[in-house]
Amino acid sequence: MIIDYYSVKGCTYEVYNGSPVLLAPDGVKEETLKQCGFERRLSDGRMIHYLNQDELWHIQYYGGQGQEVIDMTNFIQTKSQPSGDGMVLAYIGLGLIAAQVVIVLYMFFTGDVPSGVLGVLSFFGIASGVVLGVLCAKYPRNKLGKILLILQIVLYVMYGVVMMSYLACSACFNWTFSPHCYF
Repeated sequence: MIIDYYSVKGCTYEVYNGSPVLLAPDGVKEETLKQCGFERRLSDGRMIHYLNQDELWHIQYYGGQGQEVIDMTNFIQTKSQPSGDGMVLAYIGLGLIAAQVVIVLYMFFTGDVPSGVLGVLSFFGIASGVVLGVLCAKYPRNKLGKILLILQIVLYVMYGVVMMSYLACSACFNWTFSPHCYF
């Protein structure tokens, strides 16, 4: 397949040693090739560019439509550019998760379940799940958002296991729920 890659026209798409690559055509200045990310020279003298996941996706998605043009200057977000909106949502999600942990630790160490705290805990859990879900859907490259979403899912599982254990034990031992449980 012939691909125009930025200012390098007529590159050949191939698989080299199991990796998708673009081979530069003859007659292109070496400075131009280096600016466009062609770094390695093969034994036959041609320059090679290993495709990243976004470029490969672009070729696979638009493949078969004649000569492809890859100029994803505005499409690719560089790793050094953090997304401001994504970071705000990540910090909101982190705050909600921290509030849940603080409430649970307070209940654990004091043995006291203040009135309405379970509702607040549930609200924080649902709100953080929604915020982190939106964050991961809207900003899929935000690593902090992915880590926080995984942490939130782990907390959901832990809460579920503790609640099911409590219900199973209360059914077996005829426990009654008391707002003042002492551990």
